[in-house]
Parts: sequence; structure tokens; C-alpha cells
Amino acid sequence: MTTNGGVYAIESDDGRFLYYSKPFPAGIWKMPLKGGEETQVLDQSVLWCDWVLTRTGIYFIDKDFKPNGRIEFFDLGSRETTPIFSLEKPASDFGGLAISPDGRSLFYGQTDLDDSYNMLVKNFR
Repeated sequence: MTTNGGVYAIESDDGRFLYYSKPFPAGIWKMPLKGGEETQVLDQSVLWCDWVLTRTGIYFIDKDFKPNGRIEFFDLGSRETTPIFSLEKPASDFGGLAISPDGRSLFYGQTDLDDSYNMLVKNFR
């Protein structure tokens, strides 16, 4: 679809645009689905899975906010970014971000432990 690359594409609710992330230059981009030039929507560095598109804007995880990052909202109309809440623990590198269908709940992956466990399974036959 894109001519300059991109990952994790999401179609807008009205079916007019395709939104996607790019590492270089970093941010969220969009292009008309009927063809045309891409434009940068958000110049914030966002991991490919750490954002979600809504009808009015983009929720994303700002991992640069210290100490653990925070979830922010970028309003597509006003082009303003609003902090939603700071994370108590670091966001997972593979957790992503999602929003419930009613728009009232956000879901994200969280790193609780930086450990690994050895498990023993007895009588597995």
C-alpha cells in the first residue's frame, strides 16, 4: 500500500485513510486509501505496536517519559497531545496497546518481572 514503507497499518473509521508507523523518520503517518501522498501525523517515536487509532485521535505509549513511560492522546483535530496517565511499571516491548470498543478502557502490556522460571513437569507420560 505505501510507497515508502511502514508497519502496523490501521484503516480510519471513515475508510478514507490508512494510518501506519515508520521507524525512519519516526512517527505515525497516513495516506489516502484512494491514492496520494503520505503525510506525517505524529512525529513522536512510537514502537510499532504501542499505538491505537480512534475516531478522534491516537492513543500511544511514550516510552521516553521517565521513569516508566506514559500513555498519551494525540487529538487529530487540534493536533494537541494530552497525557492520560503515567505507567507504574515499564510497558512491555511486545505488549502493544488496544482500546475497548466503547472507548472506555485501554489495554497495554506491562513488564512485571525481569526473571525467568524453571518449571518441572512430573508424570508427563
